[in-house]
Amino acid sequence: MSEIATALRGLKAIADLSPLPYPKSLASLSLLIHQAASDSKRNATDIKRLASRVIEVTWAVVSVINDDPHTTGDGLVLPIGQLLRTLEEISQVATRKPSSRLSRILNGVGDAGIVQRCEADLERCVSMFLMRMNSANIKLTSQISEKGSTFHDAFGDMIARAYRDQANLIHSNDRKLTGTSDIQDRSQSLPPAPQIFFGRGLTVGSVVAQLCQPRQAHVAILGAGGIGKTTVALTVLHHPEVVSKFGKNRYFVSCESALDSIGLLAALAELLSLQSKDVLTELSRLFRSLDEPIVVLLDNLETPWEQFSHRQAVEDVLSTLVAIPNLNLLVTLRGAERPNGVVWTRPCLLPLDKLDLEDSRNVFRAISDTPADDPHLDSLLDVLDHVPLAVTLMANLAQSCSCAVLHTRWQEEKTAMLTRGIQSRISSVDVSIQLSLSSERLKSSPQAIPVLQGLSLLPDGVSESELLSIMGHRPRISSAVSCLRQVALVYVDASDRLRILSPIREYVLLNIPLDYSDFTSIQSYFLDLIRTAQARDGRFDDREQVSKLKSQIGNVCSVLRYALEAENPIREVLATSLKLPVFLGTAVDSEQALVASVSAAARRIGDKKSEADCIVYAYGRRADRKVSQDLKELENAMSMYTQLQDLEDPDVLKSRARCLANIGDCHHRVGQRQKAIHLKRDAIRLYGQCSDYWGEGNELVNIARIYQISGQIPQAVHSAQEAVAIATTHSLPMIKAAAHSILGAIYLARSTLPKAAVCFEQASRAMTPVFQDSALYANNLYHIGCLHLEKSQLQLANKTFRDACTLYARQARTGWLASATSLLGLVQVMQSNLDEGSAQIYVALTKFAEFQWRSDQGQCLVFLATAELRRQNFATACSHLLEARRCYRLANDIGVKRDGEALKLMGDVAMKSDDLMLGLRLYVTSCVVFWKTSYRLGMADALVKIGNVLGVLGEKSDAAACCETAMGIVEGIGAQRHIAECLWTMADIALDKKDYAAATRLLTQGLSAAELAEDEAVRQDFEIKILSLRAKGLAA
Repeated sequence: MSEIATALRGLKAIADLSPLPYPKSLASLSLLIHQAASDSKRNATDIKRLASRVIEVTWAVVSVINDDPHTTGDGLVLPIGQLLRTLEEISQVATRKPSSRLSRILNGVGDAGIVQRCEADLERCVSMFLMRMNSANIKLTSQISEKGSTFHDAFGDMIARAYRDQANLIHSNDRKLTGTSDIQDRSQSLPPAPQIFFGRGLTVGSVVAQLCQPRQAHVAILGAGGIGKTTVALTVLHHPEVVSKFGKNRYFVSCESALDSIGLLAALAELLSLQSKDVLTELSRLFRSLDEPIVVLLDNLETPWEQFSHRQAVEDVLSTLVAIPNLNLLVTLRGAERPNGVVWTRPCLLPLDKLDLEDSRNVFRAISDTPADDPHLDSLLDVLDHVPLAVTLMANLAQSCSCAVLHTRWQEEKTAMLTRGIQSRISSVDVSIQLSLSSERLKSSPQAIPVLQGLSLLPDGVSESELLSIMGHRPRISSAVSCLRQVALVYVDASDRLRILSPIREYVLLNIPLDYSDFTSIQSYFLDLIRTAQARDGRFDDREQVSKLKSQIGNVCSVLRYALEAENPIREVLATSLKLPVFLGTAVDSEQALVASVSAAARRIGDKKSEADCIVYAYGRRADRKVSQDLKELENAMSMYTQLQDLEDPDVLKSRARCLANIGDCHHRVGQRQKAIHLKRDAIRLYGQCSDYWGEGNELVNIARIYQISGQIPQAVHSAQEAVAIATTHSLPMIKAAAHSILGAIYLARSTLPKAAVCFEQASRAMTPVFQDSALYANNLYHIGCLHLEKSQLQLANKTFRDACTLYARQARTGWLASATSLLGLVQVMQSNLDEGSAQIYVALTKFAEFQWRSDQGQCLVFLATAELRRQNFATACSHLLEARRCYRLANDIGVKRDGEALKLMGDVAMKSDDLMLGLRLYVTSCVVFWKTSYRLGMADALVKIGNVLGVLGEKSDAAACCETAMGIVEGIGAQRHIAECLWTMADIALDKKDYAAATRLLTQGLSAAELAEDEAVRQDFEIKILSLRAKGLAA
């Protein structure tokens, strides 16, 4: 008991003195529960036990929080919010008083179950809190465990493999001792059906249909090495319709060790235990004697057929086989060319393509048991190009290693990691590729390897006509391409582009790279392409060339990276590589790899300016970095610039300006907005000295954004209009689009929704279709989502925010992604999807806590408070709001629009607690904030709420005046949710006056507005009130 007493004293001190909202709310609620339990006369033992546990838990939790005031930075908002919600429920149980003996008996029975449920909820909160507190240790432990399990799993695999090899050896000896010439028994050599098989449904169905038709059929399954030809063929042979037709007469012949026609005949003789020297004659006699349909699969037929000197003899064997009336021939063959001498059944199959993403996922997960929501799974499959053998071998590795680790290993090891330790075509991707490269058909074309080396640098593929230009119009390019297609090292995609599958491309780059002397023409072609399409001061006059460049952006990045790896790369390559961001769009991996290559090349050749440019360029590409770290690196870059000889060189001036602007952005991120604006103005001055109008316009847009966030609307409008003027004068469409987008955001903040919509439309039109994957386009989408939200168009807002999230995710812009995710969560809360919405908001809050973006943390807490208010958890909502305002103070965001929203919701909490005067003060304060920031919808909301309070206080005429003023604001804007709130309060005033006809009319209009606002909770409130009036016979 002494421990409880100590905890009580500590909690009382915290409740009275703590400046932190969460400890204060937790302490106050627990003390309320303890007092109620002490006074309780019913089930005293159960309730007092629960109250004691509440005190213990709360004391432990608030002690942790007080030790570290930055609670939200540790991801504890979720468990704290859950604990507050549980304490509110317990307080309601502890303070309930039954009114009669019967109800006391009934409640006494019910309370035992309720107390047990509350105890269970409390323990769940404790578990959640402990889990969050220990997450860092858990991560460390899991890493150690993963390394250990990798070792043990590898060791276990080695032991199991030894046992399997031994068993196979014994089984092989048994077969030799018990050999038979019975043709029926020999058919048992057919391998089993693949147990893991996804996709290929159309191909399998087509082959099955051809084999099961009444007449004889001969089918060739073609494709690259590792593409799954054998797997498809075995799936066909085990298909129920094929089994029904052929029964035991299904034969599998591996041609992998058959080097010519003699080897092929030997494989057939071994299958049927034929002793005759004339294998074909004996084989024909046996098959004809069966008088039943037969299907023979010749797997890997390319081995004996590949060499030109043996090809005719192999084709003669095939001709003899297909002459047997009841024999159906099925072959798998590496490449895209079918042997002569056989009338292949029409329509002939196209070479097998790679798997699609879904089938690739299914194969990988069936082998590795990787979770479906693993965030690294799809990107890992993408680098493998969904080649079945590569996917299978990588999935084997994933049994003991995470996808994230495997993705990192791939960057270093490439195809060398895709092996099961056995050097065979089905156990090693490298071996499979080597077999294709050793093709005699390939050796017959001298230009085939150089063309393959050139195409390996072009992951986006090229048309054959473009390839001729890229390769410098070398002779015999077309015949080389034809040869590469025949052996399936190159394929033509749906856009008629020549491509190489990723594993083949990576193998060629690593093992037989193009010599730099042969690289000159490729480098020149792409530098010319960039020069032609490059923005001339941001104009992008030649849209056709821009589109052409964007369609080959992967090729451009690959070629530039290769050029940067040269011992002495030309400086134009370094400069050009850092001028591509506007073209890159969602090619984030290419962008990051390119910057890393430029940085390494710059250090290698001692180019300080390019090295500093890389630091400046990389700024903001990774949102998970701390501001202090970014600021330190940018100041280091500025120091490098000041050490250069010619500081007035236009290129150096531009670089210094970009660096200054980024330093200003760092100060903006920590709330030092005036200093940020000052630094950006300095950047604009430097841009002006070198006549860089694009740089000037871009920074004016950024300054407008800072003013808008700070609530300095006139200054924001002025800066945005300056940007529009520069963009118009100097024909800068992207700057004009950015300026229109920020103007739209400013009009949106002022609730001038029609003007905002026009600005967003102008911005979208300027970016479509060339820059639809750009960061600017994603930001414009984000603002359009905010517009839909303000207009209460929740379904449109939901879709638009999801589209923005998709783009931000592809661009790896985690800060903006978190912002869009938080608003997506708010939309779901407003659609009454409280749990799903809260989950989205918590995800965003956790990210902002990692970034230490205090203002955005505060906004997430306001959104969470909105959800708690809808759940009727007022103490929890209040705690979130107090913590939000603490975050705003840390970010110097007191008195801006966000702060006004928090104050308004705090007024709602005060009203639910029947503190009318506190509610009125908070509503008036929020109204003043909204007025100062020109946020008219917020002002209308606050006026309606002020009217509510005045109505309760008996000031009916003043209440009516507030509502009429608010209605005048919102009607012109067309914001249905706000209109519904005005009509609700006006209906209440009409009811107080007993004007039931007016009240019914206002409620009916409000119901329509709530339906248009897609707000289910508000719509139900209107319906209930209308039904209540009708039930009392008061509805007009």
